[in-house]
Amino acid sequence: MSSEARGTFFRQSAWMMMATVGSGALMSLVHLCSKVIPGTEYAALGTLVQLLTWMAIPAVGLQMVFAQQASAVLTIAHRRQLVGTMRAVTLGAFSVWLLMALLVFLWRAECIAALRLTNPAALWVTLAIGLLILWSPVFQGLMQGRQNFLWLGWAAVVSSVGRLSIAAFGVLLLGAGAAGIMTGVLVGAALGFGVALWQSWDLWREPSAPFDWRTWLARVIPLTV
Repeated sequence: MSSEARGTFFRQSAWMMMATVGSGALMSLVHLCSKVIPGTEYAALGTLVQLLTWMAIPAVGLQMVFAQQASAVLTIAHRRQLVGTMRAVTLGAFSVWLLMALLVFLWRAECIAALRLTNPAALWVTLAIGLLILWSPVFQGLMQGRQNFLWLGWAAVVSSVGRLSIAAFGVLLLGAGAAGIMTGVLVGAALGFGVALWQSWDLWREPSAPFDWRTWLARVIPLTV
């Protein structure tokens, strides 16, 4: 390995470590808001976070697969296949989310009662976060595969800053409880997703090739399971 390659590797590695540790620390500070909200609100928050974990199950493995496919682009045909896969998967993820949203809307009263939410807005905010959770791994994988580590790190930092600042504002100044913290999560996720989408926008304007569902699912399903 040349000295230039080593320098690039250690520079990118150091940045990703700093971004990961920094964003993790900022996100953990959100739990300080639990000291100023009622215990019932914090219990509802824990339930909503667990709900997000369940909603993210279909997206498990997406970032890894897209990173591998993006890094393997060597020809125009490969690039068009990547574009076709990106468009098809984002549409498929939206379809999954839309089905979840429809089911929640139809049984909204039962959901609010089962989750013991004092503010129904927390449920709808959580549902909106679910869409970003399904989409974000696609674009983060694209940045990782294209070795765009600078903005991959900034996406994590921007997301954590947005989450902490909005959550603190909603809880400390507005007394919004769990709904305020989840709104912070939504804003943070939207900011991080916006950075990833911006850095992958050039792919959206390019022609695409047909998407091979069977081959792609054979790679994703084992990771998801």
